[in-house]
Amino acid sequence: MYVPGGQWLARKENGKLVRDTPWEIIIEDDGHGMSTEEVNAFFLTIGGERRNDRKRGPKSRVFGRDVMGRKGVGKLAPFGICEKVEVWTAGGESIKGDDGKEYYQVSNFIMDINNIMSPTDAPYYPDLGKEDGTLAEHTGTRITLADFARRQVPEIKSMQRQLAQRFGITSPNWRLELYDNAAGDTTAHEVGKFAVKTMKHTKIRFEAPTGTASAEEGKLALRYALDPDGEENQGIEAGFTYGGRVYPIAGWMAYSDQSYRDDLMAGVRIYCRGKIAAQTNLFNKKSGFTGEFQVRSYLVGYLEADWLDEEEDLIQTDRKDILWSEELGQQFEKWGQRVVSSIGSLSLEPMREKMLMVFNDTSDVNNQIQHAYPGPEQGQIRQQARELATMFAQRMREDEVRNPISIQATINTVIMLAPHITLDDQLRKAAAAVDTQFSMVSGILQIAQIAELSSFGSIASKRIDIIDKLHNLKDDHTVDEDQLQALLEEAPWLVDPQWAPVTSNKSLATVRKRFEEFYFHKTGEEISLSRLDNDGRKRKRPDFVLLEEERSIQLVEIKKPGHEFDNTDMARLVNYFEYMDEFMNDPGNQSFLRGYGNSYQITLVCDGTKLTSVSKRAYEELVTNGRLIQHNWSAFLTRTQRVHRDFIEEAQRQKLFVSQRIHPEVPMLDIAQVTAALMPRPQTDESAPNVITDEPIA
Repeated sequence: MYVPGGQWLARKENGKLVRDTPWEIIIEDDGHGMSTEEVNAFFLTIGGERRNDRKRGPKSRVFGRDVMGRKGVGKLAPFGICEKVEVWTAGGESIKGDDGKEYYQVSNFIMDINNIMSPTDAPYYPDLGKEDGTLAEHTGTRITLADFARRQVPEIKSMQRQLAQRFGITSPNWRLELYDNAAGDTTAHEVGKFAVKTMKHTKIRFEAPTGTASAEEGKLALRYALDPDGEENQGIEAGFTYGGRVYPIAGWMAYSDQSYRDDLMAGVRIYCRGKIAAQTNLFNKKSGFTGEFQVRSYLVGYLEADWLDEEEDLIQTDRKDILWSEELGQQFEKWGQRVVSSIGSLSLEPMREKMLMVFNDTSDVNNQIQHAYPGPEQGQIRQQARELATMFAQRMREDEVRNPISIQATINTVIMLAPHITLDDQLRKAAAAVDTQFSMVSGILQIAQIAELSSFGSIASKRIDIIDKLHNLKDDHTVDEDQLQALLEEAPWLVDPQWAPVTSNKSLATVRKRFEEFYFHKTGEEISLSRLDNDGRKRKRPDFVLLEEERSIQLVEIKKPGHEFDNTDMARLVNYFEYMDEFMNDPGNQSFLRGYGNSYQITLVCDGTKLTSVSKRAYEELVTNGRLIQHNWSAFLTRTQRVHRDFIEEAQRQKLFVSQRIHPEVPMLDIAQVTAALMPRPQTDESAPNVITDEPIA
């Protein structure tokens, strides 16, 4: 086969097709060819079904191979990319020449799609080529395509893989060679078997049936599929029985050694008579089965089902899929889905072993654990860290386990969690012991100190990040008040170091909701006291943020830097005070206000005031009574820095401590990921999982 590798066969210019280079694609074979009579009777007859033809039969003439195709329209397929197809073929009975040698008559003709599609009732006759009627020394066929549409030929290496994937034929008397006629390449690029490296201990094999079930029935007996260990899988046969007939399936299904790199290797390739009939990932299986993610990314296979186009033709014309809706197609689909479920379960442990092996190869987890906990008395923590690393690694995806950032995040989390889990284990043992020795208590105290330092380092780093973020927002004149309110809900300790996030406090959430309802009932206006609703979903920008401090309600409004609190702002504030007073003193609200009393305070962050007359006096009265506290941005930031100075200094010391053990530029795993990984998983067997050790895994 000769193709211009990597070339555009035509291009478009100003909306018109331009063929600068007269490229050709040539498909040539050295088979038995066709005589002129065979060309007219079979090749130029559209829709002829070869396998039902009494003259030719369903087998090839020389080697007795099952012939491909059934519909008889494949000869028209080239017109999907070109306008002209030239056929040169020599075959039939040999003719003895004047020189005594054997020759074969040549049939040479050119088909033009423009002439074929011309609006006429007259029969179409192709143009004869210049070699028509001549004699050739050998048999064979050559088909030349020309005058192309705008198409690009793949590079030779890619085309080798595409052809290998499409033709599943492996035979000592059949070979396909590619030549690059764009480069004038005379080197043959042989198209070999389409190879996919499979993961160890995941392959299920299907062998063709032999013998008969009984002499009376005369039916083939299906074999059981063979599991990775070579044992028969009693739940899966190498095919299925339907309507009193056996439909055998040969080949294999497995996990690939790596996740899909391209569409060619994705899923299971199904062949009929040596040519691809379909490619499917899951046999249309619905989601929610064991090992689903791995199956979608790793399942590969090669299946032979020559019955797909025998009684009923289940293959779509483009050979990209099977007619699964047909009755026989549904049976094949059900069989495939059973195999998918089985291989998903069988491959769970091999996949975990694979991920663990890759994790060990791509990380220095043991060195980092040793560096984090080097002391001889910290052996238990090191062991716990290795077990945690094993558990996380086995549940990672391949893209994660090969990503340095993801790997380091996992190691950081392992190092942080290990002392906490070790401490919990030690406390359980101490509680269960009848007579706890002092040495055990001393060890527990040491582990507790390490766990505390590890947690403090993480908290300190997050608080420093938030303070830095606040500084950046202060200097950004485009900042929205919603961003400032959001930051305040995330870190209320910016206002007061004793305040902590209480987003999960159901009592406070009830107060927020009831006051919003109360205010709407009184005024007909909607207000918001949080940027999140009770389910954690974002909603409109809050008017105030309602927080809690020592069972006292705090209303906080934070204005943009540079904003001066004016009479309009004050009118809104007085309005809130009046309705909040009424709300807090309403007897009907005391059931959910119990513990808060009628105590509340408003904190205002703004750059000064611009108040006059009544508004100014009302403002000063609220401040004098301690019901309103105002900070300008400069004082607010200075106070935040001062209050947290000791904290930050200690945090810096902790960061230095932690930086000696953990890479600070890489985040910890998300807590949801950690929780999911810590959840117990069902084991497919009773063997213990492989644990990361100081020794590499073979």
